[in-house]
Amino acid sequence: MLRILLLLVLVYIPTTQAQNRASPKSPENPLGGMLQAQMNGETILLPHLKTDIEADIQGDLATVTVRQTFLNTTNTPLNATYLFPLNQDAAVYEMIMEVGEERLRAEIQRIEEARATFKKAQREGRSAALLSQHRPNMFSQDVANLMPGLPIIVTLRYVQPVPKIDADYELVIPLVVGPRYQPQGAGEPALSQQATDDVLHPVALNATNASNTERAAGGVPRWQMDDPPDLAGGADQSQSQTAFGRWELQQLPAYPPVAGLELPADIAAERVGLTVRLQAGLPIQQAVSPTHTLQQEQHSEQHWQFQLASGRTLANRDFVLRYRLAGQATQAGLLSYWDEQQQQGYFSVLLEPPAQPATSQINPREVVFVLDCSGSMAGLPMAASKNLARTMLERLRADDYFRIIRFSDRATEFSSQPLPATAANIQQGQRYLDTLQGSGGTEMSSGIRQALGAPLAP
Repeated sequence: MLRILLLLVLVYIPTTQAQNRASPKSPENPLGGMLQAQMNGETILLPHLKTDIEADIQGDLATVTVRQTFLNTTNTPLNATYLFPLNQDAAVYEMIMEVGEERLRAEIQRIEEARATFKKAQREGRSAALLSQHRPNMFSQDVANLMPGLPIIVTLRYVQPVPKIDADYELVIPLVVGPRYQPQGAGEPALSQQATDDVLHPVALNATNASNTERAAGGVPRWQMDDPPDLAGGADQSQSQTAFGRWELQQLPAYPPVAGLELPADIAAERVGLTVRLQAGLPIQQAVSPTHTLQQEQHSEQHWQFQLASGRTLANRDFVLRYRLAGQATQAGLLSYWDEQQQQGYFSVLLEPPAQPATSQINPREVVFVLDCSGSMAGLPMAASKNLARTMLERLRADDYFRIIRFSDRATEFSSQPLPATAANIQQGQRYLDTLQGSGGTEMSSGIRQALGAPLAP
């Protein structure tokens, strides 16, 4: 029976030690979702046969399962690297690899221990897989001793928040391995051993013996290895020697990014299947994908399901789903989970305000205008500041209050107390704004103390 080992590392390690090494030779038109291997001193691409993605959204948190199938089409065992994108806020919590009849589950080990385990597995000729974070929104997966003619199925599970943007929640599932945003601080030194020990904690998993064997193993970061190439297309690129890799974006691509595809004739181009189950805990007002055509099923007002209308799609753009929960009034939803084995559970409460609250739902406000009237504000800056204050005064409601404070060498105020936003008071306030001129010094603290020191409106 083939002995196989699976390794997993879920900690970010900047690859500063790889900066001065030469990049591996890569194809002119690399394809996202392909295994890259070294054979006879040259880089070759092994086919990624298909990907199936399932996303379960509970409120504003998504659990995503990615199942990918690869194949070594050569006649020799290979060490390969697969680069794939993840949401930058995603947290991978499980990795399973199936090779033939073997089924293996990963575990997390401390860095030095995992590094030794991975090298030992490679020397002994055992199949081993490694998952490490290539950069904040990119993971690379190394597979050692990939046997010829034997399919490998890798399953990743991760969780990610679903952020609310304006009135809609937006789920993004990256499908394109391309040039991605490189955050500031890329040149900072690598984490110290103590720092990584504080972040990475071992997780022990019990091995079992069955027809489909699950075994526990460990992981190691890709120390002193060349960064895999990203997918060209969608952005201007230049080589950058940084701790996060060699990509440096001069111009961000259009959103959503679209990549060119070059596939072997015997590999289906449309190889990504996707299902999204949305259990919002609140009535779903609407849902739409701006990137893909979906088939939609409404099991209830709170539970919708989506699938690709075409069954499968090209892996040439990220998948985006936007859904809206906001109604006419503030709503509350409760989601709960109970683990029978652990005899414990958790719940979450989701409060959703209306997209546009009624005027009666908005509490009266006290608006304090603090205007810099120093000499540096003379001219256009002063005019712009006064125009903004005038516009805001006009938008106050009858039950609001306002104050106007100006400062330069010292602070003075339009009135001795907050004024109700009546038409007459607003008109007087605007006339006061007309008299303000830029001159004198800039004692900003005097204006701030004046604004915070007065009693609140009744």
